[in-house]
Amino acid sequence: MKKFAFYLGLSALVFTQGFANENFSQNYESTLKNIVKNVEKFEIMSVDRLESIDGLNFVITNINGEMVPMFVSKDGKSVIGFSNLIFIGDDKDKILIEGRMEKLHADIKANQDKIAYEIIKEIPKDRFINIESFDKNNKFMTYIVSDPECPDCREHLTKMVKYLRNANVRIIFAPVHGKSAYTKSAVMLKEASKINPDNQEALIKLLNKYYDINATVSDDQASDEERDRVLQDAKKLFSKGVIKGVPFSFTVEKE
Repeated sequence: MKKFAFYLGLSALVFTQGFANENFSQNYESTLKNIVKNVEKFEIMSVDRLESIDGLNFVITNINGEMVPMFVSKDGKSVIGFSNLIFIGDDKDKILIEGRMEKLHADIKANQDKIAYEIIKEIPKDRFINIESFDKNNKFMTYIVSDPECPDCREHLTKMVKYLRNANVRIIFAPVHGKSAYTKSAVMLKEASKINPDNQEALIKLLNKYYDINATVSDDQASDEERDRVLQDAKKLFSKGVIKGVPFSFTVEKE
């Protein structure tokens, strides 16, 4: 069973009119608590009757703060875990489920971004590589958490020009690879501090140099203290369990 954690406001408490009755809710809660142990919080967030499968409903439930999508029988006594391998032939039901899941994922990401931003605001600005947008009047800031030896981060870096067209960029390092990744991160921070943030070409060139798959560094290019500062940044970024890997990025309006 795949779990999703996010915050939903009261506006998201949507029920199919006249359908989520008291017996259904009680039966469903009882059934679920027999399956999942130590349920302290149980709240049905949405219930939708499926047209193509008689007697089956698509339900999103808050279980101990985790938003969990499930298929539940109309009497609430049978539960089927939601899977990415579910195929729905009826277009109406397919659109309904896709819409619910799209909103679920959007709300998860919004909550992750909010928590990540609170963490990032506590980190000194000199721990970031700052690159100004091509548009000097741009009011947005994209934060990128990255690792110079991560293949996905390397691919992510190819989008830098696109990012800079739409926002200013701040990059912070949270390596998940070995010592050389920490050294590269420390070296880039030192070298970037000598480049003006509006020199996008030079900063992109710097990033490309150390993100290159063939890039090598020696241990003496950064001190143990500099590598440790990168490690402390990574610990802070991963501390809340919201940022679980790299690359991780989000955009906010500049304060």
